[in-house]
Amino acid sequence: MSIQIEVPYQDKDKAKAKGAFWDNDNKTWYIPDKKKIADFQEWFPEQADIIIKAPILIAKNDRYCWKCNKETPLISISGLELIMQDYIDDDSEKVEWFVEKENLVLFSTVTYLPKQIVNKIQSNFPFFKLTYSKTIQGKYWANNCVHCNSIQGDFFNHGEPGGAFCPMSEEDGNMIKLHKINYKHDIMIVGGFSFDDYGFINKNKISAL
Repeated sequence: MSIQIEVPYQDKDKAKAKGAFWDNDNKTWYIPDKKKIADFQEWFPEQADIIIKAPILIAKNDRYCWKCNKETPLISISGLELIMQDYIDDDSEKVEWFVEKENLVLFSTVTYLPKQIVNKIQSNFPFFKLTYSKTIQGKYWANNCVHCNSIQGDFFNHGEPGGAFCPMSEEDGNMIKLHKINYKHDIMIVGGFSFDDYGFINKNKISAL
């Protein structure tokens, strides 16, 4: 496990003293294995409480655009295993990190991604862009129709049964293809998420991006 963190230049010596390392190939600092995650919390993105363990996955499906009615591709950032932050008990503000790896997870309304991951995604899926949404009155990383550029909102795709990333049958799940991003670090992410609770998406068939 090596977790990517965002260390400003002026903090580099402090981060190094705590045990962080610099990855020159990917131009990022990271926490090596066996280090306490909480010791590096000051360099986490604001509101980040989830870490996707590598490999980082992309789930891909297609749907008909609500506006132009043409078929357009959609993607969702996904993962096989998470490290999640939660309060130890209701009466304490102390948090701990725990691992969740029972089901495939799919992320929605993502407001933060490391730039290295953004670059890799957009080089393959340029329709996935930081887009203003009237629904949430703000921007998030969203799919946009490749024909008319209309935002394909995550609420419908992820929250509605039978939506592009909310499969309700094996047939639905078989429409979703998984691809692996070539990136060695675990990453922080800010956004909502849901699990493939019924196991309809085939986690054993993953192709390279």
